[in-house]
Amino acid sequence: MLLRSVRIAIDYNRGLALPIRVGHGAWQFIAGVTGPIWAWSGRGDRSIWARPMLVALLIAAVLVPIDGVVSSGARAIPMGGDVRRVLIWLQEYGGLASLVVVAVVVWLLDPANRRRLADLAVAVVASSAAVFAAKILIGRPRPAMADLFSTGSFLGPFGAAPVEGAVRHAWDVFAPGVSNLQSMPSSHTAAAVVLSVFLCRLYPRLKPLAIAMPIVVGVCRVLFGAHYASDVAVGAGMGLAIGQVALIGCWGTRMLGRTDAIPDGSPAQQVPETRA
Repeated sequence: MLLRSVRIAIDYNRGLALPIRVGHGAWQFIAGVTGPIWAWSGRGDRSIWARPMLVALLIAAVLVPIDGVVSSGARAIPMGGDVRRVLIWLQEYGGLASLVVVAVVVWLLDPANRRRLADLAVAVVASSAAVFAAKILIGRPRPAMADLFSTGSFLGPFGAAPVEGAVRHAWDVFAPGVSNLQSMPSSHTAAAVVLSVFLCRLYPRLKPLAIAMPIVVGVCRVLFGAHYASDVAVGAGMGLAIGQVALIGCWGTRMLGRTDAIPDGSPAQQVPETRA
């Protein structure tokens, strides 16, 4: 059926130039393959995690072939000392220090939402665990190892590479320098997105800032040569998917046995509970 649709698309434009006909056929093929997956990802509650991941994977697939060019161009951008210091500071949004600051602010200024901090904590832990597992399974060398591996190299859990004078696998987590084999996905970006999901759900007026900050984090990770652009895309997708499921489902609050502590009108009460 799919091949028949492609053939019809090519024949329909018979009077046009060959590249246009081939392009139309290729688009029909892509639509035929991704259409059912996209429809599946939007059914029911799975849309809050499946669609972010699907979009992130598609973006990453487009970026992987040009990751090297993007990375080299980004690292070639001149940055003064002050600019670099500010960006280094901003890229820690979503890190432990920023989480502590946000938690203290919410605790002191918004007592009604204190219990939601448990949801943030569980979302952060779940996202971190998933991202770490993905790093080990994917085993992608960081841009710093571009002289040894092409940008499209993925070692997987069984591939090894010379790191710090020894041959290491991505799962040698306690070995020095092994993080150079754990480029995808970007944990900084995933953590930034999780924090932003939390802020958007509790304080909608912060949405412009909450959306901008993970973008800044992702750009910084590429600028400083810590990740490829596709690593950032996958990290953002994972952070959004897991963050939304955990926060909409009120995982932390439910673990505390206090769903009644969620304020009336909270977005968490306006979305159906996610199903396994």
